Amino acid sequence: MSNSNEELEYNEGVAIALRAIVDLYGSSVDKGGLPRVQHPIEVANKFTYDPGRYVIALLHDVIEDFGHEKTEAIFAQLPGYIRDAVEILTRRAVEKYDEYIQRVIDSGNITALMVKLADLRVNHDRSERYGPESLHQRYKFYLPIVGGALLTMAVNDIADEKAATDDQEPAGGPQSFAVWGSPTLQ
Repeated sequence: MSNSNEELEYNEGVAIALRAIVDLYGSSVDKGGLPRVQHPIEVANKFTYDPGRYVIALLHDVIEDFGHEKTEAIFAQLPGYIRDAVEILTRRAVEKYDEYIQRVIDSGNITALMVKLADLRVNHDRSERYGPESLHQRYKFYLPIVGGALLTMAVNDIADEKAATDDQEPAGGPQSFAVWGSPTLQ
């Protein structure tokens, strides 16, 4: 597969990403004593309906944990939007956590923000069970910030789509529109 924005072949992309995280993380464990490879899988499992987001979630920490040199060959096999999102999700060594979260929000990349929200949720739940309390409090603080930013982006996208179709509406006034499959609101 080339490094372009072509559609990701589900099985191929997932196989590349799974092989990569197993090879990179091996049998290492996190601070809670859990297999390190388990975390990206837990995050990815929030996106089983979307192969691109699933692969981004699997790889969301690899650049941060292993650097560009060790991950270059992985991303060369995947569409460019995968690497772009993972780059956004990569916290830079010089970034404070609040600066990092703000950069992810400011990127305007809804997929990166969705993966970050899932990452925060998984980290929140793990830290609640295994600690430390300071990390649990951090995740608890940032969950509504990232969730709110994601909701704002989604609403703005809907409003933009609505505004783009306003000039195409039939005479007699604006049409109401459904939001995320909900019944049309009048």
